[in-house]
Amino acid sequence: EGAIALAAAIKELKLLSILAIPYNNIGNEGIMTLAGAIKELKTLTNLYMTNNCIGDEGAIALVPAVRELVSLTTLYIFEENNISKNTEADIKLQLPAVTRWFQLT
Repeated sequence: EGAIALAAAIKELKLLSILAIPYNNIGNEGIMTLAGAIKELKTLTNLYMTNNCIGDEGAIALVPAVRELVSLTTLYIFEENNISKNTEADIKLQLPAVTRWFQLT
């Protein structure tokens, strides 16, 4: 339910450049719900989704949505989620415009 409400709100934020939603336990089903809204954020440059219980299935589902975002250069999704190294490598190959992947500590 939370992801559905968040997706509805995101759709209204057409000029958003940074979307940070870490530590929300979104999970695979939630990220699949949010992907449709995220792809509408044509000015998005940074997407932070660490610590959200996202696995391979959810991360793969996000790829088609973010691939359409030509301004996206930063995607923090691999830290503190359940995404395998193989899926991580595949996603990086599919999103060559993204140049920053990990949260700097």
